[in-house]
Amino acid sequence: MKPIIILSMLGMLACWAEGADYYVANQGDDGNPGDSPAAAWRTIAKANASVAPGDTVHILGGTYSEAIAPEASGTEEKRITFKAHRKEKVLLTGVPLGIVMKDRAYVTVDGIACDQTEEYVRLENSHHVWITNSTFDHSSATDGWPNGVCITQNSHHNRISNCWIARVGYIQQSGRRGYRGGVMVIARGSDHNLIENSTLFYGGHHVVEIMTSHNVIRNNYFHNEKWMRCNGEECGYRNIIIEGTDAQRNVVEGNTFAFSGRLPSSRSTSGSSAFSLRTPRNIVRRNIFSNNAKSGLYFGISEDMRHNHVYNNVFFHNGYNDAEGSRDASGLFLLGRQITDLIVVNNIFWQNKDGRAVSFRSRCDPAKQFFSHNWQEAGDPHFMNDEAPADPFKPELLDFRLRATSPCIDAGDFLTHTTADGQGTAIQVADAGFFTDGYGVVEGDLIQLEGDTRRLRVLQVDCDGNVIQIDAPVAWRAGQGVSQPFSGARPDIGAYEH
Repeated sequence: MKPIIILSMLGMLACWAEGADYYVANQGDDGNPGDSPAAAWRTIAKANASVAPGDTVHILGGTYSEAIAPEASGTEEKRITFKAHRKEKVLLTGVPLGIVMKDRAYVTVDGIACDQTEEYVRLENSHHVWITNSTFDHSSATDGWPNGVCITQNSHHNRISNCWIARVGYIQQSGRRGYRGGVMVIARGSDHNLIENSTLFYGGHHVVEIMTSHNVIRNNYFHNEKWMRCNGEECGYRNIIIEGTDAQRNVVEGNTFAFSGRLPSSRSTSGSSAFSLRTPRNIVRRNIFSNNAKSGLYFGISEDMRHNHVYNNVFFHNGYNDAEGSRDASGLFLLGRQITDLIVVNNIFWQNKDGRAVSFRSRCDPAKQFFSHNWQEAGDPHFMNDEAPADPFKPELLDFRLRATSPCIDAGDFLTHTTADGQGTAIQVADAGFFTDGYGVVEGDLIQLEGDTRRLRVLQVDCDGNVIQIDAPVAWRAGQGVSQPFSGARPDIGAYEH
């Protein structure tokens, strides 16, 4: 009998460790136990006050004028979860904040919608919070500097994924006129955050602002065409800006930045760039910059713009809405002498305004940058489909993969090279800044050596010593090429390997 008793007790402990399931419904009662849909609580506030590590709150479909703001944190092994019950529509509205985490950790919010709240999500001094499969739209904020999602005050290792986040900001028409607010900000002091697989659009001054380091922004779709009323018509602005002295070593990859809008200013009929990058030592790779009013990627307005790596991107049809004929209506625009040691490799520039792939201005010295194996308006690169009508809400109509006939296949350069013969798991290269170990946010890069089909996982990158630590021992020769995974003899040019 003793083994049976012990097993029963272990089973009870396992159930306890997994946490409790609670339910919230518009027709519930906070006097209920909350342990089933039939005995649900009525308010999210009751759930906020009741949850403990490992608990899951199932919110039944309906409209709630209150915030998700748990009074406890989860743990790494036992997260607290708030989720829409059976993917029913759960709407938070009519409150200043929809989701609030202050001094919280290991909380998941899954499948929740916010509409007509001033701010959608605020994370303050919080970490390992996951917001996923959620929709945030129509901010009700009309003054100050609103942000839809605000990650601030030492919030780190948080994740926003598979979300739809839109419409935050406005044009201030009187007093100090200008454009205000944005869909998301990662503020100073909040680093190592992940934004992925989401659609973000319609921000006042920008869609996303990043002011700190070691963040990963990947596989998202950004657009910011005309949507705000200004000067009797509609205006839009840029998609993303990375700025501030603390904003370094961010990875921006696999995104589409499209349809940046016309500047909301009575003094300008010109457009805006899609991506304004004003800090050093970032990686910008495998993105699409398409159909933007001015440049796809803009470097400038900073004291330190060294050692950025821009590779394997596509710059297509940028500068289309520039009414002033300025030189920054191009694929890539570089402004100022402070830009040095910029690495631009294996990018495709095609059909940008007046055939301007890259533009330099205000004493930016081309000799202080490194350009290699870029396709700069050299003829049709043979994309799968670059002729479909552009539609901000149907980005999939354009397909920038390469056809088998593309001259860009096997035409790229290796990103860096080994510096001496060697073997083991620590590879010395000429420039390790092309790669990332994931910063503890995502897995490290996969890399491949010239003439070798094996794909090796990067475990650590020493950018100062130019050493890459990998997950399996290999041998290499001096001058051997090192890149992200490729097929064929060499890497392709462009965002997608054929």
